[in-house]
Amino acid sequence: MKQIYLIRHPKPTYKSFYNKLDIDHNNPEKLITFEKNYDHYQVTWEFFQKYPGKVVIAEDLQEDPDQIVKECYEYCGLNFSEEFLSFDNKDSDSVGNEWKCIDKSYYQEALSSTCIKKEKVDIEKIEVNDFTKKRAEAQLPYYQKFVEASKL
Repeated sequence: MKQIYLIRHPKPTYKSFYNKLDIDHNNPEKLITFEKNYDHYQVTWEFFQKYPGKVVIAEDLQEDPDQIVKECYEYCGLNFSEEFLSFDNKDSDSVGNEWKCIDKSYYQEALSSTCIKKEKVDIEKIEVNDFTKKRAEAQLPYYQKFVEASKL
């Protein structure tokens, strides 16, 4: 079995997570949920050490989805076709029904998309509050390790 790790820069990751949770600093339950996911880069890096695989940087995927998806198919030893770059989500309400553990409203944009939207991501232009910035910066060393591993 081959592993593919999709890793997103911590800054937009934590900003998105923070915004989706609509965190109220006076609501300990939501803060605890946020904090439980705080070290997922470290945990994923430790897992990667035991089970190495191909690393895909999410921002690279957004900038050049055609090439990255093709590389993933090749890595897995599968034949690639251009038709795999788009998909039909006419019935997006039923997509993911087997994933009962997730809040589909959180992933609605992804569930209703028909392709990977090609766009340049400028990490420096992403604004975050101090709460989110602190958590993202703490995970940067692990993210950088994944960036290096993606070049191998």
